[in-house]
Amino acid sequence: MAPIISAIICTHNRGDYLGKSLSSVISQTLPEENYEIIVVDNGSTDNTKQVIRAFHGSRNLRYVYEPIVGLSQARNAGWKSASGKYVAYLDDDAVANPNWLQRIIDKFVGVSPPPMSVGGRIMPIWEADRPEWLLKEMETYIGIIDWSDTPMFLTDDSLYLSGCNLAYRRTILEKSKGFNVRLGRKGHNLLSNEEILMQRYLRRHSLPILYDPEICVQHYVKTQCLSKNWFYRRYYWQGVSDAILEYQISILDEKRWSFLPRVLRDAYSLLKDSQKCMRSWICNKNDLVINTCWACHWIGRLHSNTQIATGRLS
Repeated sequence: MAPIISAIICTHNRGDYLGKSLSSVISQTLPEENYEIIVVDNGSTDNTKQVIRAFHGSRNLRYVYEPIVGLSQARNAGWKSASGKYVAYLDDDAVANPNWLQRIIDKFVGVSPPPMSVGGRIMPIWEADRPEWLLKEMETYIGIIDWSDTPMFLTDDSLYLSGCNLAYRRTILEKSKGFNVRLGRKGHNLLSNEEILMQRYLRRHSLPILYDPEICVQHYVKTQCLSKNWFYRRYYWQGVSDAILEYQISILDEKRWSFLPRVLRDAYSLLKDSQKCMRSWICNKNDLVINTCWACHWIGRLHSNTQIATGRLS
């Protein structure tokens, strides 16, 4: 009998966290025969295989090796290997609540109009003290998602489901051809937006996206991700990702992509945020870090849009 849902964990050199993630999925309240677990090893060179072997007694666990490094590549390998009607993604450094899969299934089958994608809350497990400069508006950049205390359909592009805690009907992944491999983490870079592009696809086809806070996971916020320099990198790569996202959406919508208005916007925004940084530095204000982050974001957009215009990035 085929499983109802496939839980996919894509991993790359995170053996120290993978065991906790796997344990949380193996310990679900959903009967074992109703789900499968697929670990996609995305070219790991650490102890990932040994960690997975420690769970060899789990009959519903499968191992898939994807040699081409890239999170989107790994996620696509996962759903293509899945047998379930629904496909759920959990990050390799996240821990799912015991009823995670059951709650996902309940929302797919019990909500009207039937959602094509569901996901939920992501709460932090802090590995170090939270810095004073880390403002509320910066939380999504370390994977914290908490849009509402009640379930709701997401109709605004400013609200989204994170790939750390996200599920789809398998049929929609087949129809959309999955995640765009030009987006998503690749090795040590911080590219993102692969799940955002998928959700834009769903919205353009009027396909419902549901957020439910009870579909909850905990995500490790690692010590190295709580430094100012990491946040500057993270915002820079978000700028790169946003520019690529806009370009890919223009392709989907069959619209002309124009370089000049974008670079003028990016340059103007960079100038404004640079001025904010200077004022914050002179006045010793506590918003210096966030203003610097946004300056890095616009630098990333400028760089990415220039590469697109010159044909070095498409």
